[in-house]
Amino acid sequence: FSIAKVPSRRFRTSSLKNKIDLRKTLQGANRFCGDYIPLKYKSRRYQHPPVIAICDISGSMTRYSRMLLHFMHVLTSIRSEVHTFLFGTRLTNVTRFLRYKDVDDALGAASSAVEDWSGGTRIGDCLKEFNFKWSRRVLGHGAIVLFISDGLDRGGGIGLSKQMNQIQKSSKRCSRRMYHRNSLKKYIVISTDLSNLF
Repeated sequence: FSIAKVPSRRFRTSSLKNKIDLRKTLQGANRFCGDYIPLKYKSRRYQHPPVIAICDISGSMTRYSRMLLHFMHVLTSIRSEVHTFLFGTRLTNVTRFLRYKDVDDALGAASSAVEDWSGGTRIGDCLKEFNFKWSRRVLGHGAIVLFISDGLDRGGGIGLSKQMNQIQKSSKRCSRRMYHRNSLKKYIVISTDLSNLF
């Protein structure tokens, strides 16, 4: 799962003479009492962007649920900024459980934390909860959002388009490519227009 790095807000010392590091330059000047000022330079750090997975674990997604958790467990073990949310009729943050080293312990704890496993689905309500409680905490600079669902919604998709668009607005450089796995029609939709996903 290759993820290109994005520029960070932080800088590091650099030998390239692109941008002067004023603070370190002034610190160095104190050593020479102002008679000599050696210029220090800095460059922007690059880091992997946050990855946020919002996965459907309702009854119609049962055959894929464990596979998705396996994938997110591996991704969490090799990346620092990975957040996993599971939803059926309510949203559950299972990020801390997927940080367990043993995969069976991680998946067992995650499934135990979900009260509506293999139940119904209320996509619009769950995304509304995500936007209200979690989006500002986890949608960092250049965030990539993986939304995985079969699209079946007990709520009839009310408010879904609005909530999907809100996710994009919450992150200035949030990935606009969303992967929608349709388990009923056996195909994958890759769309840049979130309002037409369902």
